[in-house]
Amino acid sequence: MEDVKQWERARPDNAPELFLITSDTAEANRQQGFRLDAEWGAGTLLGAGGTPSAVIIDEEGKVASGVGAPAVLALAAGIE
Repeated sequence: MEDVKQWERARPDNAPELFLITSDTAEANRQQGFRLDAEWGAGTLLGAGGTPSAVIIDEEGKVASGVGAPAVLALAAGIE
């Protein structure tokens, strides 16, 4: 998670905005400094199956997803 938070703090201007989906408690996420979707609406809608998960939707509606910090960072790095 530290790698993901570090990437978010130093996110390149052309990179996507990070929306992290986690199954941890709201309090644990607050302590880690993440913004919350307290109703779990995004996770349910996107079928997030792990922590952390990432979903990228491009301008044409193409969806790419990954579960786990390495997959999240790989998705983020692949965006031009």
